[in-house]
Amino acid sequence: MFIYREAFLRDHFSDCQNCKYWSPGLLLSMCALGLQMSSDNRERDLGNRFYAAAESVCIVSVLAQPSITTVQTILCLAFYALGQGDLSKSWGLSGIVFRMAQDLGFQKDPADWILQDFSIATNEDIEIRRRIYWGCYNSDTHISIILGRSIQLPWQDASVTQTDVLPDFPQMGAWLPAGFSNDTGASGKPSSLVLCFPEQIRLSKSIERLLSGLAFLKAAPDEVVWEGCVGDITVELYKWQASLPLPARWNK
Repeated sequence: MFIYREAFLRDHFSDCQNCKYWSPGLLLSMCALGLQMSSDNRERDLGNRFYAAAESVCIVSVLAQPSITTVQTILCLAFYALGQGDLSKSWGLSGIVFRMAQDLGFQKDPADWILQDFSIATNEDIEIRRRIYWGCYNSDTHISIILGRSIQLPWQDASVTQTDVLPDFPQMGAWLPAGFSNDTGASGKPSSLVLCFPEQIRLSKSIERLLSGLAFLKAAPDEVVWEGCVGDITVELYKWQASLPLPARWNK
């Protein structure tokens, strides 16, 4: 969710020299990740070449010039490294991403910075920045719980509004997966995965509380406090599961 598909494809098929949401490094890093979904071993092996190319582009040209696509590119690389078992590199890359996102001010709601940042020109620009921040927040908790390390983007440090659904642009028709669209379904509500995104953010907040609680209890172990912390988190997770929208509920 930290890459807005519509804006990426629009820039990809237009003027790639003067665009905000596409870059060669981002394209290469997305290809590296995408190839890992292939059932063909030869295609999956190509992911290393795309990863190396994207990493070279970042090191040579973009680290000195933080931007939206730089954040997206390096976060893709961090997930690729995580999937390859290179945990130290994934942790290092994700740390660069989250600090870069903070340096760019993504933890502040973009609607409050329209007059100061002339790159925020439309409602789409605002929504994209919001999705990038919350995508980074979810990624931070995901990587932290896998590696057993501390959160780098604390919930209380952000003032970003939740994301909303944006309409597809006309040329998106050929790129939509079969059976998925932004049309309203039988419930009368948009059938978009964006509707599940706030629930993922809520889950990430619970994960942050869990990791923070574990760190506190490790420093001052107390069995009663430990049981209380685990009980609170368990209740919170059950409430989260019960409140999931229908498209996000699982049946297995």
